[in-house]
Amino acid sequence: MNDIFVVQFFGARLRKARQRAYLSQSDLAQRLGVGQDTISHYETGQCRPDVITLWRMAYLLRVEVGYFFPEDRFLSLTVEDRETLALLESFSPSALKYVLVFVQTFGAHQQNCQFLAEDRLGFEPQAALLMRLERDLSAFETTLKQETQGCPVQALVHFTTLLVMTLDVAPRTADMDDIARRIAACSQRIIHQMTKSAIKS
Repeated sequence: MNDIFVVQFFGARLRKARQRAYLSQSDLAQRLGVGQDTISHYETGQCRPDVITLWRMAYLLRVEVGYFFPEDRFLSLTVEDRETLALLESFSPSALKYVLVFVQTFGAHQQNCQFLAEDRLGFEPQAALLMRLERDLSAFETTLKQETQGCPVQALVHFTTLLVMTLDVAPRTADMDDIARRIAACSQRIIHQMTKSAIKS
């Protein structure tokens, strides 16, 4: 079975599932955090999504991942993608919620940081990114101290996202080293605060 057929089949099934869920292309695009043209390209067979986006679409449209594929449900997927999907499908509802919110949050942060890196500021892009992450972590720490209901999933995802993005930045100057140390100290305080909140709840 050739790739063109698989992509076209996927596009037709996506359109059908989206319409059955009473969602416009714009609605689905907004929930996935992509442009409407991306959904259009998926449905017309011009391209297909990566495995995480595929899983998110199945989750949002309330269909099995295999719904999008003809005959052998994983015919056109790599072994690695099949293993990833099998793992996602084995998660508990709370774990699934965490993963979905994490992907959405990480995507939003990544777009913001990409914009920051491309903007012509007076700072080296990586230094500007570290400064932004330090500011976001400090704001999160302040918000967490005011939280009285324990640590919700969204808060945990937000913190994890910021931490992962920080790990992607390699300090190149002494100033960046200082910022990285402050981020590490702030992260330790946040972990301590979240642990205390979890114990109380």
